[in-house]
Amino acid sequence: LTIGAIVSTYLAAVYFARFRLGFEFFGWADWVVAILILAAVFFIFYKYFLWSRNALIITDQRIIDNRQAGFLARDLTELLFRDILVIGYNKKGLGANLFNFGDIKIQTVAGREITLTQVGDPQGVVEVINRVRYKIPLPARPRPAQLAELTEPADAEREENVFEDYQN
Repeated sequence: LTIGAIVSTYLAAVYFARFRLGFEFFGWADWVVAILILAAVFFIFYKYFLWSRNALIITDQRIIDNRQAGFLARDLTELLFRDILVIGYNKKGLGANLFNFGDIKIQTVAGREITLTQVGDPQGVVEVINRVRYKIPLPARPRPAQLAELTEPADAEREENVFEDYQN
């Protein structure tokens, strides 16, 4: 049971008791609602803080999983590519498939299994890791300047053709 489920359950119970049943909480109804709303805001801030401090870094030699476990706790996992034996991913549930996130499971040469949880686009991440592991070049993405160069001649030709049509 998570803190979010507990806070949301209490908020729903207080709302129902206060506004549907008319229970006044012995004169403290406004304070109870305010405290629960503050707890919900703190919980949302806490989850955002944890989410914003997490990072999965893939270099040419290793994978670094940096997870913020609390306000003062951080987990750092480093794994060299030469130690990876098997890598795979799984997406379970409607939310994972709808929002495209899942878990990446890595089995090392020593037999240890490492799970990277709630990774966005796990299939793409596994593909990038395998490409880097086997030294397969990643597909080059065109830069914005290259895109502008590619589209300008077509636009210029179209403008010239339109101008020639009006001259005739």
